[in-house]
Amino acid sequence: GVSWVILLALLAGLVVAGVYFGPRLLELSKAETNDAPRVPLAYPVPIADPAPVRSATLTVTRASATGEEVRYDANIDFESGVSQVVIGRPSSPTLEVRAVFDDAVVRRIDEPTWYRTGRGSFPFDGAAAPTLVPTLDALVPLRTRAAITILDSTEETLGAVLADESDSATQVPAAAASEPLQRLRLEIPQAQLALLRDAPPVVTDAADGVAAAEAEPAAEPATAPEAEPASAPEAEPVPALDAVPEPPLIALPIGTPDRDELARGEPVTVDVWVDQTGIVRRIDTDEALGSETLTVLSTSTEPWVPAFPEESAVQPLTADALLMLGQ
Repeated sequence: GVSWVILLALLAGLVVAGVYFGPRLLELSKAETNDAPRVPLAYPVPIADPAPVRSATLTVTRASATGEEVRYDANIDFESGVSQVVIGRPSSPTLEVRAVFDDAVVRRIDEPTWYRTGRGSFPFDGAAAPTLVPTLDALVPLRTRAAITILDSTEETLGAVLADESDSATQVPAAAASEPLQRLRLEIPQAQLALLRDAPPVVTDAADGVAAAEAEPAAEPATAPEAEPASAPEAEPVPALDAVPEPPLIALPIGTPDRDELARGEPVTVDVWVDQTGIVRRIDTDEALGSETLTVLSTSTEPWVPAFPEESAVQPLTADALLMLGQ
């Protein structure tokens, strides 16, 4: 009789443990099945200085206003400002834009006719090389790292990272496909992100209209002046201490804040992949920052010069042409 009681108690304990710890154990088992080798939770030390970046091939993914993922594949010469961008949209034609100075030509990728237009704006148009191809030290300054937690760190290659994605359109140069990278999963407080620092604060409580900011203290009631005490020897002035500057903010080149996600006040999670020269080759943001990605496929010290279309193949951008490009 006692043995049956003990057996039932053990079974009940296993059921309770499954309910409370099952989800967490499942997460741990998934983490253990990740084939990427783990490395120490530390920022990598470059083994060589990065080469100067004159031009680069980049890919950015972000959500459109309708919630669809939009893909930008770009070649950019940062010194001349010449660029080529292919904009892939799931429910609309793929567009190609080639731009120089303030002028640009655009076409549907499946049509030969180009249309002249003013230079538009895409996620990295006009950005400098240090913004889109930053080093880890520039992206995550040394004095800021004390506020950041490294949640995970693995050794991967750019080719393996992109092979895991459903979109196979990205072509990684052979030299970069097998280049070793260190992935860091960073937990960053919202206050350390530059794109969130300018967000307007909530100053009132919508429930009762009471100001959330601390109210100014009420004026003290007037009282009769007190007699001045006997003069005491003046204290030596205390030398003013220099104010300690705040650590630099992290300026991500991508990210669209989701106010509902950020309202929880929790830190955001950002994955960065760093090569052996300290260059950040990829950035992934979490849902709080729009689940966007920036991938640096290649860089070069040489200029990038595209072949612009002949004038005979370029037409003015009319209303009909604009409609055709958008359909």
